[in-house]
Amino acid sequence: MTRHSRLASERRAATKADAIALIAIAAVVAIFAAAIFLPGRPVGRERARLLVCMSNLKQAGIGLAMYAAANKGFVPVASSPGERGWVGIVAREAGLLRKAQTQATDANQFPLGQWELFHCPERSGNRTDAFLDYVSNGLDPNGPDASGVWSDPRTRKLLKLGATSRPSDTVLLAEAEREDKVVDFKGIPSVKKAREQWAAGPPTWDEGGIHAMTVWKGAHLPQGKNGINVDDKPGPRMVVQGMHLNGRLSTFLFQDADVQSKPLCTRPSADERYEEWLKLFGVKDPAGVAAKDDDVH
Repeated sequence: MTRHSRLASERRAATKADAIALIAIAAVVAIFAAAIFLPGRPVGRERARLLVCMSNLKQAGIGLAMYAAANKGFVPVASSPGERGWVGIVAREAGLLRKAQTQATDANQFPLGQWELFHCPERSGNRTDAFLDYVSNGLDPNGPDASGVWSDPRTRKLLKLGATSRPSDTVLLAEAEREDKVVDFKGIPSVKKAREQWAAGPPTWDEGGIHAMTVWKGAHLPQGKNGINVDDKPGPRMVVQGMHLNGRLSTFLFQDADVQSKPLCTRPSADERYEEWLKLFGVKDPAGVAAKDDDVH
């Protein structure tokens, strides 16, 4: 590549990042305006932290949508060691990779401590390491197999945005659960274990880290059944039960790039509550899966 072509490429990247920044600013303004109508209209620092989190997810949604537009509608929802995954896409589209001057090829190599875009201020204030505060939705739309086992999303990795019949009601990214509310489950790292793996550096990175921050089991959802995630005691969930405004709301990015804050489901039975979350995470037959998935694998 000649010096002229390299400079032209850098200018195009900078222009693209600036365009994303302008779109993000407009999105933030819209979020602030919409937030005025949140129930109860709380004020103060908690409200500000909620708005920052919504802004983070909105910017991530814009970056993923732009990437999808250039890649036949596909975005990665899971990654393996040696891959950048959705975190790398968002960082690149937002111009963070360029500003950090990093050539990292693995998501675990990213300087996450420098990138506030990936930090929910409500969650990151409770620990010392700046890690990834959001999880991707890698739940198999077909549900678990005949033996009740959910498939590993790394066997699929790519998601086609809009392929579902209800993209505006299907979660793409969600807030991660607090570390004091999680436990390891059947050999699968919790969000706390994932952060510890990331902080430890290689070769621990091969065990997970950022690559483990993907929802792919029913037990990863905020509410389950049969004693799993049925209350606020520590459990195997990866998606937070309630992060903002005294634990009343959590924030989600949907496949249509919309961002919403939602409370826990209040339907009468555990089966119905589990069904509601399966539906939000794109499972095609949430009622059938909820009825059959007895131990919430």
